[in-house]
Amino acid sequence: MPKPLRIVSPCISVCRMNMQSGLCRGCYRTLKEIGEWRVAEPDGQRKILVKIAERMRDDPGPDLHERKAQLSTRLRAAGVID
Repeated sequence: MPKPLRIVSPCISVCRMNMQSGLCRGCYRTLKEIGEWRVAEPDGQRKILVKIAERMRDDPGPDLHERKAQLSTRLRAAGVID
């Protein structure tokens, strides 16, 4: 799958930080990754997306099904997951 020229932000507007993990409950990014997103080159953004995919896969939270589906759509569009 070809990589898109523009990578859409993984933000799904569920902006709440989990203080234990240090990750946003909606997009699985750290505060540092959230801050870096706008200035990162596409390769840097893809690296963040790969980390998000790994974190999402490791999260057993049953209440996250809808959020994971929304985020999976964005990761798929960026060519990070199939």
